[in-house]
Amino acid sequence: MTNYPSLLQQFLKEECTPHVRKLICEAALNRDPAKTSEEFEFNRFNLRLDFAGGLAILDDELDVSASGSAELSVDELLAVLGCDAMPNRPEVS
Repeated sequence: MTNYPSLLQQFLKEECTPHVRKLICEAALNRDPAKTSEEFEFNRFNLRLDFAGGLAILDDELDVSASGSAELSVDELLAVLGCDAMPNRPEVS
């Protein structure tokens, strides 16, 4: 989606505190293999990690138009959040 870079940048700037980053990273990296998705509701943004499809869907609650939603791969989101640098990160298969 064309709006993905700016929407992601807004999310990182406005919502992505160290605590939020840790929640997302831990949910993705330590998930139960039987769990196919994880959803987060933050102040302005909602995030859905679709593990089965490998997608991260970011929605802006203030923008209900098509430009208020973006998709990127879960792996790309984890890289942007710095999940690779988390201590004790399990190997991803």
